[in-house]
Amino acid sequence: MPQKINPKELVLGICSALLGLAVFWFWRDIVLAVTSGSADYKTIVTALVLTIFSAAFFSLSAIFIRFVRLAYPSALAGTVLSFLFIPSSNGIAAVFLASSLLVIFSVYRVRSAYERSPDFQMGTLLKRVLPLYFTVLAIIISVFYYNAIHLDGEKTLTTIFPKSLSSVAVKIISGQLKSLVGVSVKINPESSVDEVIGQILTEQSKKDGPTAPLSSKLPPSELAKIRQEISVRYKITLAGDEKVSEVFQRAVTGRLENLLGPYKEYLPLILAAALFLALRTVTLPLYYLTVLLDFILIKIAVSANILKKEKKEIEAERLTL
Repeated sequence: MPQKINPKELVLGICSALLGLAVFWFWRDIVLAVTSGSADYKTIVTALVLTIFSAAFFSLSAIFIRFVRLAYPSALAGTVLSFLFIPSSNGIAAVFLASSLLVIFSVYRVRSAYERSPDFQMGTLLKRVLPLYFTVLAIIISVFYYNAIHLDGEKTLTTIFPKSLSSVAVKIISGQLKSLVGVSVKINPESSVDEVIGQILTEQSKKDGPTAPLSSKLPPSELAKIRQEISVRYKITLAGDEKVSEVFQRAVTGRLENLLGPYKEYLPLILAAALFLALRTVTLPLYYLTVLLDFILIKIAVSANILKKEKKEIEAERLTL
């Protein structure tokens, strides 16, 4: 007689699949935002919360869904659908296959342990499924990141030295300008190059008299001459209306590009691998939060009679002499 689907298992499987898809969708948007320099911290927090809930429902569905044809597809749904957003290639296909196998193995591993265990040991069961879930998550986020930067060398370099870091660096460096221009100048990273030139000239003029020439009052030819001197000295191109933070970012990434030379083409892969290792470390707190959430959800489910306790005889097979 064919096994019937329990409605509660169906709801659990659907929730697990939808949460998995939502998590990968949010992380894809975050990666795109980070690589374009417009990351939204609220989105990141939302993705972290969704990740905890997705991991919790993934583990619960792997443990409690007895219908095999529902357990594995619901676990694989998020992983499979996430790769639809990535252009296919041999490398991506290999990563997709590896990720899918890890998901299948994690589900098989925890289901086998659940069937063999004489009692319900949640901590032991979650150790068999959650580490692999977070490994797959780290792999997919790293693939999203690699796909976002590997065709754009400039985007790869700006990811290493983003505009936010450039703004902080400009504020730090502005305190050291006295040794170069003879006056102390606090530079706003959002100021234009011409505005900073005028600010420096204003501070210099205060030493000699009350007049304070602004860049807007300088003849365009004089501004162009000063910009040309700076361009030649630091080997950068200046138009005058660029923000100082953008100019500094461009100068740093240009120097990085020169240092890397022909090895620049391997940089996206190296950065993606570094991101994967970083995510494996960062997800450790998420693991413990997921365990706590699983414990709470199981307590709620038992109290609401969604989960029920039953006694079951288990035959054990051992080797003896």
